[in-house]
Amino acid sequence: MNYITINNWEKYQHYTHRNPPWVKLHNSLLDDYEYGCLQDASKLLLISLYMLASKCENRIPADPKWIREKGMLSSNIELEPLVNAGFISINGDASEVLAQCKHDESKMVVQSRVEKSRDREEKDMQVSPALLFPLQDGTEYPLELTKISQYEKTYHNIDVQFELKKCLQWDIDRPKERKTKTGILKHINFWLNRASKDKGPAIQPGIEYDNTAVEEARRDAKEMTPEQRAKNIARIRGLADMVGKREGR
Repeated sequence: MNYITINNWEKYQHYTHRNPPWVKLHNSLLDDYEYGCLQDASKLLLISLYMLASKCENRIPADPKWIREKGMLSSNIELEPLVNAGFISINGDASEVLAQCKHDESKMVVQSRVEKSRDREEKDMQVSPALLFPLQDGTEYPLELTKISQYEKTYHNIDVQFELKKCLQWDIDRPKERKTKTGILKHINFWLNRASKDKGPAIQPGIEYDNTAVEEARRDAKEMTPEQRAKNIARIRGLADMVGKREGR
């Protein structure tokens, strides 16, 4: 196994027994040029290594994960700056240890990106409501973005957000017809369903539709006389009344 040792360890350790309660740390370190050139993370790592060396008889396992856990560090372990500055030495295959540190660093970067992505998703789920619908009792119903997204998947043939704004304005302008907390979603669904039916089925891309019957109907309508058009309208109304009676309307 590879180990890390502190150079000139006798300056910082004068106890003869193992695991001393403290180590010496001279304030002359602040005058050290190499120490001053280190990044803050490297300075903290060096002090942590001093304390670990006192517990390990100056034979610190060259394991970045172990050092991070024992030293209670959250950042990645970069040993190369401390080696180059002459503060520590690696007993064993130094290239293997430094490569392991690089690998550990890349894993932490990926993990950090995943955590940030997860945090963004959680934040998006906790965003303020997109629309506030006024209710009968004077309170407001918050319509969240997640619910709007569900509506967009269901009523995909209309502009859901535009229709919701129209519905909201209708409620704002008609205080006496506002809904209760239990009835507001039914009201919104009814509004979107009616808009969807008025719009008609969505034309799906990539599908060729046969418009022959439509074109023939349009041509026949143009050729109709006013009397024929009136008869057709009366016939359609009669059929609608028959259907309404059967359905108990």
